[in-house]
Amino acid sequence: DLALRTAGVAELVRAWPEPAQRLANLEALRAEAAAYEQLCQAQRIAATMLGLEAHLAAIGDDQEAGKQAVPSAEDAATVFTWHRSKGLEWPIVVLSHLDFLNPSGAFQVAVEAAPKFDFTRPLDGRWVRWWPWPYGKVRSGLVLVDKARQSPEAQRAEAADLRERLRLLYVGFTRPRDLLVLVAGIGSRTGAVTAGLQQLVGPDGKPLLDAPFEAEPGLAALSIGKTRWPCQVRELVGLPPTGAAPARPEARWYSAAPRADRPRERLNPSAEPLALSPRILEVVKLGAPKAVDAGPELSGLVGDAIHGFLAADRFGPREARAAMASRILQGFGVAGAVAPDTLIAASDDLKRWLDATYPGATWRREWPVRARLAGPPSRLLVGEVDLYLELPDGFVLVDHKSFPGAERERDRRLVEEYAPQLGWYAKVLADALGRPLKAAFIHLPLRGELAGVALR
Repeated sequence: DLALRTAGVAELVRAWPEPAQRLANLEALRAEAAAYEQLCQAQRIAATMLGLEAHLAAIGDDQEAGKQAVPSAEDAATVFTWHRSKGLEWPIVVLSHLDFLNPSGAFQVAVEAAPKFDFTRPLDGRWVRWWPWPYGKVRSGLVLVDKARQSPEAQRAEAADLRERLRLLYVGFTRPRDLLVLVAGIGSRTGAVTAGLQQLVGPDGKPLLDAPFEAEPGLAALSIGKTRWPCQVRELVGLPPTGAAPARPEARWYSAAPRADRPRERLNPSAEPLALSPRILEVVKLGAPKAVDAGPELSGLVGDAIHGFLAADRFGPREARAAMASRILQGFGVAGAVAPDTLIAASDDLKRWLDATYPGATWRREWPVRARLAGPPSRLLVGEVDLYLELPDGFVLVDHKSFPGAERERDRRLVEEYAPQLGWYAKVLADALGRPLKAAFIHLPLRGELAGVALR
């Protein structure tokens, strides 16, 4: 609760689309956190953030737990059994079925406890007792019933059942936050039918709870022993209302905030436009175009394989490099689409030119980038730089693209699609390294080219 209040999460999601659904999901998450705290209290262990994360992960496989929470309307009612209401809370709770009483007897399945509990052998002496009922639906006028009720087993079963019913009454009476409503049927001969409250008796066997079910509608008092509480008595009938209910003004339990259009929290550099006017400075020919035998449906996998090899290649023995290239191509399912020697040649061409142009530079491959960008609104940039060269007075950016197409389409993509991604990385790296960007290149290994772009 403190984290939600401090971060203002509820106020934030109210400004997003479908605020009722989002608030319901937030409340469901809070309920799971409360359930985790209760579990830790029962197990006498400390509740921690890592423990809560593990608890949420453990229930993640449950299909019901993964569903969207059901947002409730302002006047919606939630119907639960007494057992299922454990651990929950509502502003108003109506307890019905106070006339229900079906006590457990000696002829139901029961667990007999050991005379003495042994912590080293907790199940020792415990056993399951079941006396089968031989008379079908006949329940009265039988000598067997009277003798069974007088047996020690039956008395233990009745005592255990009484304790369970008292616990269940406690659960029901403690669910409301503001108002508790007790509902009982009134018979012309029997009066208030409240068999479910019969176990609330004192040491003298007299009822502890005196509820004014049969009083005239209006103000009355409910008594427990010598303590009295004011209450309101109402008489309800099961007939439909005679007139239409008065129209109710629309009410919300939260203050609706104005709708705000917000970008995604996480910024993807490869898909996010950037306000700049890039231009192509030069296109350097590194080598001959590379042959590719793959249809458009495999172009993404071919590009992933090329990226993987360029990231992993350390220019060792050629046999080891060829074996690694084969493994990568097979792993992406494009063996045969590109020859292993093609990957080696593309990597050698790039290294030859960069070493000649920027001798002594430190190569940083597949460098993870994560930075908080100032707003408004503040956003989180997350990505990976294919390659950057660290120099004493700056850095050089290189991004690999597996585009093999024509020159006109190449130029369009360089300016409109590829350069903005380099622009984001250049901004973040310049802030992190405290050094300026010296140059930015887009490597086209299948075309055998390296395009220099100005990011301004």
